Amino acid sequence: MPLFLNWLVNFPSLRELSIWVCQGEALEQEIEANMEDGFSSNDDFDAELGIERLCVLGICSDDSGLAWVWRSFTKLKKLQLRSCEGIGNQGSFSSFIMCLKAIEEVELRTCRSIVDAVLLKLVENSNSLTSLLVYDRGFFTLGLLANIIILQKFYGLTIC
Repeated sequence: MPLFLNWLVNFPSLRELSIWVCQGEALEQEIEANMEDGFSSNDDFDAELGIERLCVLGICSDDSGLAWVWRSFTKLKKLQLRSCEGIGNQGSFSSFIMCLKAIEEVELRTCRSIVDAVLLKLVENSNSLTSLLVYDRGFFTLGLLANIIILQKFYGLTIC
C-alpha cells in the first residue's frame, strides 16, 4: 500500500510524528481514487525534515513510500516500530540505513519478522545508540541474541 507523506514538508518545525498504517479494502479503494486525482508518490522529490522522534505501527513488507521517510528523517533520534512486518517495500530497506546515523533510542515491539535485520543495520550504521528495547512476547532467536550481544559490547548497553 502506498503511503503519501510528502505533505510533511509543510511542517518544518515538526519534531515528533506517529503513524498508524491501516490495512483494508476500503482504504485501498481510497488510495486508488487519490492516485487517479493526481496525488504523486513521495519518491518524486527529496527533503530533509527535522523529525527527531518517530513511532510507526503496522508497516507491511509491501508498503511503498517509506523509502522517502527513511531518506528524509536523517535527524531521527528515537525510532519506535510496533507490530511491523517490514520497513516498507524493497526500495525502503536500502534507504532505512540513512535514518540510523544519529539514532539514540530504538524500540522494537512485536516486530518478529524484522528484528534481526533492524539490529544488524543498527550494528553496521549507528554510532550513538544509548537505549534499545526489544519486546516480542518472549520470542528470541539465536540471531537476535547474537545481535543484542554485539550491540551490548559495542555500545556498552545494559540488557535487562
